[in-house]
Amino acid sequence: MSKVMITIEEQIKKQQEKLAQLKARKQAIEARDRASESKKERANDTRRKILIGAMVLEQWKNNPESEAETKQALDKFLTKENDRKLFGL
Repeated sequence: MSKVMITIEEQIKKQQEKLAQLKARKQAIEARDRASESKKERANDTRRKILIGAMVLEQWKNNPESEAETKQALDKFLTKENDRKLFGL
């Protein structure tokens, strides 16, 4: 093999290594973006639950029948003992 071929082969190898590094960097960035989006969605889901809960509690104050209906539905829905105790079930 000539010296020129060796140099070209070395350049190709260096470029392939650089490409592999860039691909790994891209994957890391994409994984971080997915994790960030997932964290945002969990926070939004928690906020929705809190707001819905606040609305239901407000309805209970104004309408005792609403509380009874909700507790009836919760009785069927909740299975964990600690969760059931929160609502006196």
